[in-house]
Amino acid sequence: MIAIGADVSEPVLMKAPFYTKCGLLLVAVLYFASSLGRAADLEMSGTIGYNPSGSNVTLEVGRIDNYTYGGTSGTIRLRLWATSSRYSGGSLSGYVMASSSLGTLSGRSYFSNVVRTVPLTVPPSGTYYVTMTLEEYTSSGYVTRDYLTFNSTRTFGGGGGGGSSGGGSGDISMSGSVAWSTSGSTLRMEVGRIDNYRYSTTGTLRLRLWATSSRYSGSALSGYILGESVLGQLSSRQAFVNIVRTVAYSPPPAGTYYTSFIVEEYTSSGYVIRDYHTFSTSDTWGGGGGGGSGGGGGGSVSSGDYPRFAGGRARWKTKRKRIKMWVPAIVNTSSWRGSGTLLVYVAASKNRAAYYGYGASIGSALYGQLGPAQYFSARRITTRKTRPPKGRLRTSIVLSEYSGGGWRIRSVRPLSGRKRLR
Repeated sequence: MIAIGADVSEPVLMKAPFYTKCGLLLVAVLYFASSLGRAADLEMSGTIGYNPSGSNVTLEVGRIDNYTYGGTSGTIRLRLWATSSRYSGGSLSGYVMASSSLGTLSGRSYFSNVVRTVPLTVPPSGTYYVTMTLEEYTSSGYVTRDYLTFNSTRTFGGGGGGGSSGGGSGDISMSGSVAWSTSGSTLRMEVGRIDNYRYSTTGTLRLRLWATSSRYSGSALSGYILGESVLGQLSSRQAFVNIVRTVAYSPPPAGTYYTSFIVEEYTSSGYVIRDYHTFSTSDTWGGGGGGGSGGGGGGSVSSGDYPRFAGGRARWKTKRKRIKMWVPAIVNTSSWRGSGTLLVYVAASKNRAAYYGYGASIGSALYGQLGPAQYFSARRITTRKTRPPKGRLRTSIVLSEYSGGGWRIRSVRPLSGRKRLR
């Protein structure tokens, strides 16, 4: 969702039914974030997000409710803040990156599908938490009525850690959703944004995916290059947006590794690291090691912002030819990439393969697709049971996505104990 201009759509004013005051729970499931200490009369819910694009940013809120029974609110505005620590209520200290006035809202009514594109003011270089506030104008000035602090941090100008500059100048920065996946002999690399904060053009930039035996946190790199792509030069104060590259894939030797995206710039001294992002989980190739998500022998490996299981209990039971699955909420953690078709199934095996999503499927259900930052709520599904293997079996509830011409395991909920099925 990238829009150019200002205030591209007006909020849709609608009358709210009595039972709608449930949206905050949905937001908490969607973002794994908390909205605490708000006043009870004005509230945000639904899909809440922001998307920078050049000198603008798009603010999006699914719904804003006024729960009062009479009168009209003061003027309401949305603000996007950058703060050095996670905001959890009270006074705010940080940098206002964007602001948009929405007008007033009558009692027991709501704005629906609020989308505003406004100028973006970038904070000083560093890593920040990002918070969207809903504020109302009163006799004392603007007062915060609701807020949502996003779970992940965002780096501006290459500062800070986790996605920080690896010994470079800090003026070339990678941000947004980052992900990678493999299919056969190809590697797909996805980066939300790479910014040039200089007032001059860069040298040639390239993107590399590395596998290292220990977590990379800057300085010299030692490991295996899984794939690379030359991106070209980037003009002053410009950005590459929604980078997706499919390149030749070179798997590392069997084992478990951490993976890192590296942005490099060509200089008179050769290529120099300007920024990096190290993924939080490790991945396994060739069946070596433990705990990784990769399979051996022609399988696929993926890491990054993809659909995941979120809140809710995972379990199942069978009765005759039917299987009943209790499936947790499913969240698309990417704020810019829609999912492929999703499939949930029960994996069963005699060994621990089921705990990694492999084994026989004894029941499955198609879910359809999710847009960026959308979710399916937890649900119970009854479907046809397929014949299970014989013996006592380990099982898991598995989420798979159809992407790049095949099904890829995205999230697994292992279930304790063993069961003998008939």
